[in-house]
Amino acid sequence: MPDKNLARKTAACVLALMATVAGATMAQSDGLTPVSLRASAPGSTARYDFGETSLLDEPQIVHTFRLRNDGTTPLTLESLVPSCHCTTALVEPDGALPTLAPGQAASVRVSIVAEPYLTGTLLKSVAVYAKGIADPVATLEIHAVLRPSVVLAPEALDFGTVAAGQSRSLTLTAHLDSRLLSGGTPPKIIASDPDIRIDASADSAAGPSRAFTYHVTLERDAALGPVRDLLRFAPTAGDASGLSLADGPAVSVTGQVVGAASAEPTALAFGVVTRGRAAVRPLHLEARDAGLWDTARIAADSPWLTARLVPSRSARRTLEVTLSPAAPAGSVQSQIVVALANGQRLRVPVTAYVSTAP
Repeated sequence: MPDKNLARKTAACVLALMATVAGATMAQSDGLTPVSLRASAPGSTARYDFGETSLLDEPQIVHTFRLRNDGTTPLTLESLVPSCHCTTALVEPDGALPTLAPGQAASVRVSIVAEPYLTGTLLKSVAVYAKGIADPVATLEIHAVLRPSVVLAPEALDFGTVAAGQSRSLTLTAHLDSRLLSGGTPPKIIASDPDIRIDASADSAAGPSRAFTYHVTLERDAALGPVRDLLRFAPTAGDASGLSLADGPAVSVTGQVVGAASAEPTALAFGVVTRGRAAVRPLHLEARDAGLWDTARIAADSPWLTARLVPSRSARRTLEVTLSPAAPAGSVQSQIVVALANGQRLRVPVTAYVSTAP
């Protein structure tokens, strides 16, 4: 059963409820949705279908419900509990929830402010509780279908297996509401992996929406190992709507670059590590020629990671990776890069979670 105190505890909200005691009139012609309350009957559900909209057109989705006590005894409203954890319920004018005598009504105004780039079906509800009754005496629902203002297609890109020294390009298309654009040039899409290059071109003339094509290229000198990244729009100061495309959808990128050396497994996971204690994990590396390890150079992207090759004359070597006891609590996401004698680089993603628990 929903927490009756949720509406009182939550300070920040994206859903606001404002209720005022009104007369007993239940006219539907005024645009209100009637809701019947009875202490002796199961709680009713009233749904308002807002229809299809865009959050650029409707930053707030608002509707008013009229709750009337159709029973024979008074009902004291105890709480209005939204279904979303980041919501509040506020009663106007003084914050007090009313007692409804038989035939008396209260108007509840529901306002929804969704996340900026939310798309698809939106369904929010509010459970109405009365004193002395365990279950909700009514549930208020608002349903809407949100049109996307940004569409990236496809949602995922896979380079597949790419041989070292080869490049591969894939195409990404972006359809954007013109109101999100500050000019006629394509908005920049970025990757965190420096081995991925992104070039853009415009596909359509100015209009209500614009289409852009992005060529996503894995460079010829990309590091050996797995390719895992998220492509996002570059951060901006925000457009006329106050939104930043950087908060919009992202596209996952995967692939694998193979060459003169490989790691097994391809990524190293420390798991949960206790803060203040050093952790060491081995990783097996294999090269086509043992000489590739002779002048190998090792670098870590994180100051909390160090790595060394265990001495051996074999083409199969052990990479010993150490997580420093000084690593701060929280998630560690980094990588080790081994530069081989032939100029190729072997990349090993490293993850860990540093816990303060003993």
